[in-house]
Amino acid sequence: MAANEVDYEDEEHNFVPGAWRHGPHWEDVPQPPARGNLATVNVRHQQEHLRDYFVFPVGAVDWHQRMAGVVLPAAVEERNGSEAEDEY
Repeated sequence: MAANEVDYEDEEHNFVPGAWRHGPHWEDVPQPPARGNLATVNVRHQQEHLRDYFVFPVGAVDWHQRMAGVVLPAAVEERNGSEAEDEY
């Protein structure tokens, strides 16, 4: 890197801009179109898949539903009701 490429101070402590300041600025450089973070999209899909599994009757468990304060779907209530009847 040449000495004139970077900013410096002269003998009287005056600021002297380097040659790099006369080149293209980042605003002038063409940028690819912005797109979402693919990892974030994948995580969102995984969260939705897990939510669907645990919230809907196929993967629902009564204690999870109670802790979340969610009203149990009819199928889960029916299953839990039949288990409760077996206990008595």
